[in-house]
Amino acid sequence: MKKLSAFDLGMIIAFAMVALLGGGAWWYLSGKLADAQAAVSAAASDFEKYSSREVYLPTRANEKSLQANIDLMKGQIDPLVHAKLQSADNKVFSVAKQDPVAWKHDLDERVGRLNGAAKVHGVAVPPNFYYGFSRYLNTNPGDEKTVVLTKQLLGIEQIANILIDASVKGIQTVRRTYDEDDSSGGGGSGGAKGDKDYLGGHSTNADGGTYVTYPY
Repeated sequence: MKKLSAFDLGMIIAFAMVALLGGGAWWYLSGKLADAQAAVSAAASDFEKYSSREVYLPTRANEKSLQANIDLMKGQIDPLVHAKLQSADNKVFSVAKQDPVAWKHDLDERVGRLNGAAKVHGVAVPPNFYYGFSRYLNTNPGDEKTVVLTKQLLGIEQIANILIDASVKGIQTVRRTYDEDDSSGGGGSGGAKGDKDYLGGHSTNADGGTYVTYPY
């Protein structure tokens, strides 16, 4: 029998080790594959079971009951919101469409009161200052525009009163987004170049219609 050389022994040992490592890897990976296949089968079985029974989904039989419960809760909560969470003197919720002439008359009165208060407090304002509404010095808006304009006017009036009561040195300009203009063109339209009252942009509705932001 031929005596094995050191090289032959080395090759036999290396082959044996590769075979052992390969067999171990195959055994480990095949076990992982079997576990994964079992998990997928269990998930598919659960999905079929629950989706067919609609355990967690409302059915047509109880949709009316759910809606009745929602309406009942809203009926109980809404009065509390208006009575406890909203300011008693908040005028935004009572804003309604006005006759354009009546709206312009109201604007003139509010601007007059603000300018009069500014004079009393020593707050300097430009001549014929209209607090962001100079475009209506000599014209009236359409009646369908008076709602959003009134809401903006209420906000600006609050801001102006804070500044005037604080006796700031002066108010140079008040800028607002022209939300009475069509916003389909993107970012609000109608702001002429050099119009100091115009603020680029538009109002934004919060998710769910909770509130509307009017940039100033």
